[in-house]
Parts: sequence; C-alpha cells; structure tokens
Amino acid sequence: MRRIWAFAAAAICIEAAAAPNIEDVIAANPPRPDIECSYATTSTSSDDYPGEVRVERFTPPDGWELLTVNGEAPSAEALADYAGEAEQRRGQRGAPGDIGLSELIKTETAAIANEDAETVTFAFETKMRPEKMADKVRGTLTVRKDGLLPLEFAMENTEPISPAPTVKLQEFHLRTTYARDAATGAVLLRSMDMAMRGKMLVIKKMQSETRIELSDYDCAVAAPDEG
Repeated sequence: MRRIWAFAAAAICIEAAAAPNIEDVIAANPPRPDIECSYATTSTSSDDYPGEVRVERFTPPDGWELLTVNGEAPSAEALADYAGEAEQRRGQRGAPGDIGLSELIKTETAAIANEDAETVTFAFETKMRPEKMADKVRGTLTVRKDGLLPLEFAMENTEPISPAPTVKLQEFHLRTTYARDAATGAVLLRSMDMAMRGKMLVIKKMQSETRIELSDYDCAVAAPDEG
C-alpha cells in the first residue's frame, strides 16, 4: 500500500512539473518579422462607423482595400473617404500574429489560474502604458499545452483608468483569440473584441464597442530586403 501511495504522489509531482510556465509560452511564440500575410477582416465599430459591417482586405505591398459595407459594394463616396484612411494605415505590416507577449505581461506576477488536461490559463499584471495604469489592469492568457499555442488573451481594468489626461475609463475590456498558421507556424490573430465606457473632458460620455474577425489568411516568409 505504501508503494502505491508513493507511486501516486510521484505521478502527481510529475504532472504538476509538466505544466508550462509563462516564460515557456513566451519563448515558444517569439515575434516573426519574417512572416508576411494577406488577410480579410470583418468588423463593426460603434464609434468609428456605427451601424456598418465592413469587410476589408490587406494585401502586401498594396495595403488596404474596402470590399463591402453591410454586404454591398461600397459607394464611390465611401471609397473616396476610405482612401485617406487606407493611406494612413499603409505602414501596417502584414503579420497580425505578433502579439508581443513579453511586452504585455509582467512575467514575475504570472500564476496559473486554471488548468485542465488540454489548456492552462495564467493570470498576471500587465505592462499597460502609461505605467501608472499597469496595476489597474489585469490580464489572462489561455494556452493549449500541446505546442504552447496562445488561444485567448484578455485584459480588463480593476478600477477606473486614465489612458490620456482628458479621458477617464470606468470600463475597459479587451479579448483576442489566436490560431497557428499551418504553412509557416506563425501565431495569427483570429478575433478582437474591445469595449470602453467612460468620460472625455469630464462631461462628455464615451462608449465604444469594436469587434474584428480575421480570416482568409495567406502567409509566407517575406523576401529579404535588398541592399
């Protein structure tokens, strides 16, 4: 009987030791500046374009293209308005999977909040900017144990925050999901949900909800810059 209990205790210790730590996850998912992707986005924004569902496509090196608005081809006026926005976004690189975990997570504060046979969820303090907000925003990261793939990253405030001198947010929520690209092994952003509620200039209420779904990825290792 003692041998059975000793074996069970050893098995438990082995299982506990097998759980990844946050440093393992960060090391397994480094930035991939060598990857370039084209992809489509389907988005809604209560602030930037209320009442619209936009489908856009990013194709390097051409940049952004507005494909549809509420399921219809965009009007000439909409395309003209979009042209300036697309030009401002031209510098965006086509690798939306670079989630920069080391720049978001205070690794020394990370602890396992939940674990099952397939996934582990870490809770931690964030590296929000400005730094004075960092201790007011908590985060979680859910990772698939097999391959250490990030599945979901989330942040929310625990008390009101001020990202700018004239803005005070009572609520801030951010949630992103990910998948791994079969062709390149890069981690790709699959969706983003963000909600904010607060005040601007003390008296003006602000409330914003944004959702973006990314699909139809075509990724490859980018050609090296000549010269």
